[in-house]
Amino acid sequence: MPDSLHQYVSKLEVGQNPDAINKFPQTTLWNKVTLSSVRKRQFGSADTVLNAAIAHTTALAGSTCQNAVIEVQYTITHTNAGVVSSVSAAVVLADLVSSHGAVRQSFSVAYAGAAGSRYVAKRRGLTMHPALTTLSMLLPSRCRPRSGNPGYTVGLPVLVGRMQMTATKRAITERPGGLKLFGASADGSCSTTSATPVAFNEDVRVGCTKKLNYAGLKALCETSQQNRIPIQLNVTDDYVGTLGNSDPHFVEEWLKIGGKWDDALGSLPTFTAETGVCKGLITGLEYRVLYANIGANTNPQRKVVAVTASYKLGTWQFMLENLVRVASTFACRARVQLGAEALGWRPAYTFEKLVAAANASGAPPPTTPPCRMRSKGLSFTAQ
Repeated sequence: MPDSLHQYVSKLEVGQNPDAINKFPQTTLWNKVTLSSVRKRQFGSADTVLNAAIAHTTALAGSTCQNAVIEVQYTITHTNAGVVSSVSAAVVLADLVSSHGAVRQSFSVAYAGAAGSRYVAKRRGLTMHPALTTLSMLLPSRCRPRSGNPGYTVGLPVLVGRMQMTATKRAITERPGGLKLFGASADGSCSTTSATPVAFNEDVRVGCTKKLNYAGLKALCETSQQNRIPIQLNVTDDYVGTLGNSDPHFVEEWLKIGGKWDDALGSLPTFTAETGVCKGLITGLEYRVLYANIGANTNPQRKVVAVTASYKLGTWQFMLENLVRVASTFACRARVQLGAEALGWRPAYTFEKLVAAANASGAPPPTTPPCRMRSKGLSFTAQ
């Protein structure tokens, strides 16, 4: 029989600070978990919202387990001084029968700062900047999703954002949902409204088509330097979170994207009217992300150590002779691909063993412990 709702809510208390455990059972140092919402899972249809003020008891009625707890989402609210001020739980219940088979239970914890709180405390031994009032950089009252804690978790978004600053303060405006590539419409054409998210350490392939007649290709090729970058390939974020829990209020936890994407793009494209060929057109964007495993061998944490982005040039040719008003289709493709390991790292071979093996063979011993580093590339190519 699954535990009833009060096992996960009313029977739990959370200490306001680490010292609370030493002063148990002082009730003033402990917060009771409150029930923020209750929903009833209707398999195959939308959930039903229940009254959280009414008791919902888990019980066995015949062959049905009524009000079984299948999901709990805890939200821990804290002050800028690191004191837990409240804890709430959003619960999902369901009536289970044997025909449901195995039913997955899920539990999650999210952290939220008290509304209006400001970052003036110390974190990881570094003095923090005051809140950037002019940039509305108050500690958010809503929860901020993470992509790992601390290292990146495979399959979660790659954190990106833009640097914002005043004369004396800096912070990152984080993009919701992380790094994204362009998307495609239902007919495969390039879209400006849809996007494809990039998950950490997962291969991604996206593509779209663009239709241009002779005059359209000629106009695109003869565009000015300022607007020659297609909107689908425009890089709008210039920083990447080094860890899955990188905080946008602490710029030292973010890494500048390197490469040639923000430099001069060189010569403008050229169009040859006789052949309908446009050379030097921006048809691609390539990201490369390098990460390393840090920390203990038994529990390595993935940290981004380098990121580059660069535009790629290509050639498009209008192929329909004597049909200059008919649109020709140009295809673009994108990919994220895992590269080869730059440095081997295996828990079975400790740094001390590598030094001993090098001494035995007469080779120079390594000077630093090895780490696993992998590269990922993202490229667009026009056909």
